Amino acid sequence: MKKIILTLFWPEEKISFSDHVDKTTSFLQKISAYSPLFNNLFLVNGDSKKETTTPLAKLKEKIAEHAIRLDRNYTNLDPNGKIQDQSYCKMGFVTHLTSSQPRNDVSIIITEGGYEEGFINNCVSITLSENCLLEFSGSEVRLRNWIVDLILLNISHWKACKAKIFNFQFSKILSGSKVSDIGWISFFKHISLEEIPAKSELLGMGITWEAVPQGGTLFMLDQEMVSADNPEHVARGKLLRARLMEHGWIEN
Repeated sequence: MKKIILTLFWPEEKISFSDHVDKTTSFLQKISAYSPLFNNLFLVNGDSKKETTTPLAKLKEKIAEHAIRLDRNYTNLDPNGKIQDQSYCKMGFVTHLTSSQPRNDVSIIITEGGYEEGFINNCVSITLSENCLLEFSGSEVRLRNWIVDLILLNISHWKACKAKIFNFQFSKILSGSKVSDIGWISFFKHISLEEIPAKSELLGMGITWEAVPQGGTLFMLDQEMVSADNPEHVARGKLLRARLMEHGWIEN
């Protein structure tokens, strides 16, 4: 079964290492309680060939061990050059977890806390956007209510301003070479129900939407997973993208 991706973005915020670990731990507790699909994850470590699950109690220690191996402009390290609670990272903290081989059904990458441009290996690099990316597969991904509840859980936790469920093939067919803001299900914090353009036209094509408790609107192209091979799905995605672009809600 093909994997699909949930990606979320939220406003940039300078946070400490302790803040990042606390938010990440709380998030993992929530999604593991939500579905067993997100249980038994291990921290990806490029220097280790051995895969072992990472207990939440050990997560802070493991993230610190892995992070300090990267040349990422950390500040406020302890006298031994190790990350401490109030350390910051100019480029942003990155935590990557995945499920065990050979299934490898889940990959989670959390990036946050970057606050200024920096240098990595003498190459200029901008700060990384605040985002969480979940890539996963399983029988649950075709269940519309299961997906919507997962998105809402993520939006609430990360205080996201934008999110979508998509696969790359469908997303790229909507906008050419780059990945579109429109997926099977798309969330925009800045669009209220009252501001949705061309409602009759969108409804006539089968596009639906609903308000999100934290504010914003969730758009759905279909009740089932969309496909790049389905001309109707592609037409809906292109229509929604065009109408939101016309009103300045998303960029070209």
